[in-house]
Amino acid sequence: MARGGVSAPGERSPSWGGVPQHRGGVSPRRGGGGGVPQGWAAVGFAGPQHLPDPHPVTLKPSPLPPLPPLASPHPQPPQRERDDPPPKGKRGPPPPPQEVQPCLTPLLPPQPRVELAWAMKAHQHAQVYFNLISSVDPKFLNLTKVDDQIYSEFRKSFKDLKIDVLDPEELKSESAKEKWRPFCLRFEGVVEDFNYGTLLRLDCRKDYTEENTIFATRIQFFAIEIARNREGCNSVVYSSAREPAAAAAEEAASG
Repeated sequence: MARGGVSAPGERSPSWGGVPQHRGGVSPRRGGGGGVPQGWAAVGFAGPQHLPDPHPVTLKPSPLPPLPPLASPHPQPPQRERDDPPPKGKRGPPPPPQEVQPCLTPLLPPQPRVELAWAMKAHQHAQVYFNLISSVDPKFLNLTKVDDQIYSEFRKSFKDLKIDVLDPEELKSESAKEKWRPFCLRFEGVVEDFNYGTLLRLDCRKDYTEENTIFATRIQFFAIEIARNREGCNSVVYSSAREPAAAAAEEAASG
């Protein structure tokens, strides 16, 4: 047996009173209690139950942070009122396209642009009309279904207007626009596209050229050309176109 009552390793501990002596000099006791080992008492150690805690720590449960709200799997953008301005840095929906009148008239303010399709259509209309009055006596032409009404209203409003050779100021000046506007508006819904732009000759004896052409509304074109046809002004064009054919016929007959 080793010194101090502690058995050496591999040595069987003796027993006292039929109770085996365990290593370390500690006898088991009922109730689970145990004394201080002999070796520990020799060095002045009272046992683990008498150890002072140099740094006592009190554990307090920390509150858990609140859970975030559940997000929708398909987030939707915030709805914005129709009249609210768009946020900075973001453009709102484009405005609906506005129809541009393909006309340039003395009655209306200048249009931002003249479309190529309209220019081609106006040129074709002018050529067709001039060929018409060159091949058919203008006195027998009807340009619309309401020629009588247009001519009557025109001469009531413009009794002294000279129509064989037009003065551009009679169509483009501010005073002329104020006089033409009520006349043109009378035919809204009566003449189709009454306010569309068209080409009008200044001198009725000449063809459409850059110097002899101005812009006018469609109802102005009808009013002036109907008056020219009925008052015999366009007969000069018809007679001039007939002269080469008559001269060729006379030469053929004489030859």
